[in-house]
Amino acid sequence: MSLYSSTKRGLKGVVHHGRVLTERTKHFGASVLGRERQRTQIVVCGYPRSGTSLFYNMLGSTLRAFTFERGERSALDTLWKYRDCASKDPLDTFRLERIVDNNIHQKKLVLLLCIRDPRDIITSYHPFDAEHYVMSYDFSLAFEGEYPNYQSTRDGPGLKRYFKAVRAAIEHGRIDVLEIRYEELVTDPDAVQDEIRRSTGLAFERLFSEYDKWEDRHPLRYEGRWAPTKPELAKSSDPVSAKYVGRWRKPQHRTRILEQFTEHPELFDMLRYHGYESTDDWFPPDCASETEAGRS
Repeated sequence: MSLYSSTKRGLKGVVHHGRVLTERTKHFGASVLGRERQRTQIVVCGYPRSGTSLFYNMLGSTLRAFTFERGERSALDTLWKYRDCASKDPLDTFRLERIVDNNIHQKKLVLLLCIRDPRDIITSYHPFDAEHYVMSYDFSLAFEGEYPNYQSTRDGPGLKRYFKAVRAAIEHGRIDVLEIRYEELVTDPDAVQDEIRRSTGLAFERLFSEYDKWEDRHPLRYEGRWAPTKPELAKSSDPVSAKYVGRWRKPQHRTRILEQFTEHPELFDMLRYHGYESTDDWFPPDCASETEAGRS
């Protein structure tokens, strides 16, 4: 399983796994819009390890009449379809301009940008690799293969590149994005759902806070070939909990925080930009007691 899409630009259109969106397709999209309602494309992206899987399953279990991509897929894989679609892929953070440009059916784009305290992101482990931090300032782990023989490489973009793309999305006048903060999502999920409803007009039939009761509708599941090497790290189907907010304060992460922020002081700018700190007085970090330690 790769975290990277095979989408590329062709001479006469945009190729999506062998499908070409030609001028004829564009005319068809315009004619359909003339007699049917506007469709919606939900794009979940943002920082990796910022609750994108949890959030995507919340959407999948509470929205009706949407086609949800199973697993991690780019919006470019379904944008060409004339139906209400949703997808989740942090790498779409780098593709937002392409998504806007390739919206041939003139769908309503709902771009949901997931944000989290960078200190919690760089102290996070992935269900496919319980031994290494998945995100660093200058790179992230990418995974190939399937359980139990996942192969991880340091080929993925790091926080530096994600921050540049996230900031561009927030400040770019052409693209409207709605920020979804992990801390708010797990503290008051229904309030976040209400804000999405007000901002986008999406109609929900259930509450975010009860998403775990509808696991059969979860589009992202760590099972089968995607089973986790450490099941307790796969929390995309667990009841909503705020216990992982501020995980970076745990003693076992102190060295990690010290190293990353010392080697890459730009991380301080990220904290201030997203409003997690107003000064640098918190550094060096004040960690919790050893009895509260635990990986997550």
